[in-house]
Amino acid sequence: AEVITGSVPHMHGLQQNSNKKQIRLLFAFGTACFGSILGIRSLQPVLNKLGEKMKRFTNLLICVSASTMAWSFLFWGKWRFWQATHNKGLIGGGDVMTAQVVMAMIFSLIGFGLVLVLHFVNQKYLKGKGGAVVSQLTMACVLLIGLAWECAFGTAIYLIVDATYKNYVKRAWMRGMMGAIFFVLLFPAWFGYILPRSFVGQGGGHGEGNGDDQGHGQDGHGNGDQGGEEQDRGRTDGAGATAEAAPSGEAAGPAEGGTD
Repeated sequence: AEVITGSVPHMHGLQQNSNKKQIRLLFAFGTACFGSILGIRSLQPVLNKLGEKMKRFTNLLICVSASTMAWSFLFWGKWRFWQATHNKGLIGGGDVMTAQVVMAMIFSLIGFGLVLVLHFVNQKYLKGKGGAVVSQLTMACVLLIGLAWECAFGTAIYLIVDATYKNYVKRAWMRGMMGAIFFVLLFPAWFGYILPRSFVGQGGGHGEGNGDDQGHGQDGHGNGDQGGEEQDRGRTDGAGATAEAAPSGEAAGPAEGGTD
């Protein structure tokens, strides 16, 4: 957005841009990021043969492309929203806070819908082979939803503080206080439920990008589990056969000795 407009757009408040060319350019850039995710993933089986560093580098490129795509579509969606509604919003007569909530709800509906469609296509038509790409696109959709709601909460804090205090020092103090209150309320839930789940499948080389190669990752983990179950079953069968052979050998020993 900065390269297209020549300035850094504000994260909170109004993200209006009536320039149709710039809106189309930002959408094209977001689409290019989506294409880069598919392209890098399709080349990973060849690039991964160059070593572990190349594998990490390609995984990093996919993550960066997914994050960049989410940010691009966030600002594209906001520009397109204001441009389509002639800077009046769907409801509220152009009220910024109302528009932020409406846009956050729209992003949430679209994001959750895309996640469901991606997983449905992966399971039904790709037979789980697109697990790594689906995982990155899912994270991009979740990031998009989170950024949209962050804008809504941030705008609410700014409007409440600016409408209550005129002194800039008091405004800064109250913004810090309200941010601290949000932190105290949300950090326990994030630390107890979200953070532990974010590390699942990322330790000991069990990255999500290895699902097709080593049976690890989100969708490839089932093969690894099945292989482990088969090995355990083989050990159990072997132990059972040894246990059965031992009594028969003991029984045969005395019989032969008695014959002699």
